[in-house]
Amino acid sequence: MKFNHFIRAFISLTILCISLEVHSGPMFRRLVKDYNIGKYEDQSFCYFNGAGTLKGNNPQTKIRLASVTKLYTTYWALSTLGPNHQYETRFYIKGDQMHIVGANDPIFDDKKVFYLLSQFNEKGLKKLKKITFDKNVMVFPNKKNASENNMHTSKDYTKFLRTYFNTKTWSDSYYEEYLRLRRLAPQNHDDVELIEKPKFEAKNIEFADDAPFDLDASDVTVYSIKSAPLYKYLKFLNVVSNNYIPEKIFDQLSKEENFNEFFERTLGFSAEKIQLYTGSGLMTYDENDVRFDNFSTCEITITMIRELKKLIEANGLYIHDVVGVPGTDGGTFRRRRFSIPELTNAFVAKTGTLYHTVALSGMLATNIGLRYFGIFNQTQEIWSARKLQDEIVIQLFKDFQGPVKFPYRKAGFWPVEGPLEMVREGSSEPVASAEVM
Repeated sequence: MKFNHFIRAFISLTILCISLEVHSGPMFRRLVKDYNIGKYEDQSFCYFNGAGTLKGNNPQTKIRLASVTKLYTTYWALSTLGPNHQYETRFYIKGDQMHIVGANDPIFDDKKVFYLLSQFNEKGLKKLKKITFDKNVMVFPNKKNASENNMHTSKDYTKFLRTYFNTKTWSDSYYEEYLRLRRLAPQNHDDVELIEKPKFEAKNIEFADDAPFDLDASDVTVYSIKSAPLYKYLKFLNVVSNNYIPEKIFDQLSKEENFNEFFERTLGFSAEKIQLYTGSGLMTYDENDVRFDNFSTCEITITMIRELKKLIEANGLYIHDVVGVPGTDGGTFRRRRFSIPELTNAFVAKTGTLYHTVALSGMLATNIGLRYFGIFNQTQEIWSARKLQDEIVIQLFKDFQGPVKFPYRKAGFWPVEGPLEMVREGSSEPVASAEVM
């Protein structure tokens, strides 16, 4: 009797396993044809089943990554720098001069500089004769709206800083933006407050290879501001698919180790199967105007996401702390069919779109376990490919016996971790010049 019961259970389990593997695969092939996506051989869909076996359609086909690249950059940054890495910018003040020493902080934007102005005012500093900054200071107003990898120079940074640090030149709309961010600040960070009307004047602002005075001198006062932890930066860029931030992080990482060497060392895949030219997924061109796109395979991508989850959890965090959650985070998930209440907080994913590529990859939480998946359509039929991907995601949840929701609430984001702090007080007080009207 027990033996017969075991046989029936085994047969039921076998039938279930077979059923789990037959729907999404054939459906993908049919939808490629129905939606006129393009050559079937150029399309790729894959996932790992419960046994960790690779399944799908053309899982090892070479595919363009588009913005799914950002997950590769995320994995590289977390592996190399750690999730709690912070960018510390220091401000050295001697008399009526200030020298800024940067840390290649990729988010030195309106939110951060407006907060700095407010903090300096609270410490009594409102006017300086001269401000200089080094090569590691990168200033990019409204970086969150960047859809391209803006290549700014020190001249651009000088122009931006001159506007920031001369409040009398602000237009009404500029000040309105300050007030808007002032209202948003407490909603995004408990410890961030901006004063109502900052006042600052700096007569001369310029780039300097070397500091104009001895930074270690006893009469130099030093302040420091630290960025939010790296994992919060990565979460932000993945949700809104910002291109500027991952490009800067990619450039920094590339100075220490070649991308291909890193991924071959950590994942075991050769450069023949994967190549990143940019950290965002944007294409690049050589001197002959030949275009290059980041490429990989579906198999490598979901393998990387599985390792990303292990890495982030080893540091006491969850994968949804660095990857977007459809249905809750908004961003590039808006208007996607899978952003429905039934699937909210049941998976993490990253979208990617270029004019000839539509990509989606992530991790599903289902009733029979976690499932890593990727869908890559190499086509110019953007909207049709998105419909295909939405249907495949919904079908995958059906194949895997429905979603399991994880506890998650969208958190606010501000690019600083705390207030401007004094690191060292100089023997003479910094000059807090006359009131700026």
